[in-house]
Amino acid sequence: MNRAYEAAKQPGGGHHGLVQRYAGEGTRQVEKALRSLDKRIAVHHDKIANPAKYVSFGTTSKEVWYLVNSFWPKEIKTLAADSEVLRGILAERTNGQ
Repeated sequence: MNRAYEAAKQPGGGHHGLVQRYAGEGTRQVEKALRSLDKRIAVHHDKIANPAKYVSFGTTSKEVWYLVNSFWPKEIKTLAADSEVLRGILAERTNGQ
């Protein structure tokens, strides 16, 4: 089992609310949420690679630097952890049946 999922299963653990949210959902719904997270991660990678596509005119180079080097990577990390938790839910269902 992955560490993010194991931590999320503990009350007060990071992403615990995600486990609670999807515990009662069907497998198809969890898979759909996982696909959505994966798409969001891909978009954030594209934002880092091509920031001009995503920032508005007049955004300063300092603001772009912050987005590319701090904000979007943190978002990817959070989304990836959510993805790991959902994969853990699916793995537990598969292994538990």
